[in-house]
Amino acid sequence: RQGALAKRLMIKRAQMTKLVQALTARKLVQRSVPADDRRGIELALTPAGDALVAAHAPRFLAQGDATLPGLSAGETRMLKSLLAKTVGLPVAP
Repeated sequence: RQGALAKRLMIKRAQMTKLVQALTARKLVQRSVPADDRRGIELALTPAGDALVAAHAPRFLAQGDATLPGLSAGETRMLKSLLAKTVGLPVAP
């Protein structure tokens, strides 16, 4: 849902609305109103959005493999693990 995503990204609803409008205009995201709660807006990637994610995910995710300046490899793994846990992402082993 749009509100849950805004909360997860820690941005204001108005900013989220503008972001979703831009993604919708680019045909990367589609919005729908769920039958069980007409106040909410659900978001889903379009096929073009899926393709964009698939094309860029490997490079984006590879950024996580680098050791951060000033931290050892172990400290970098710990920091990334804690950051992932903080935002509710699965923690890598």
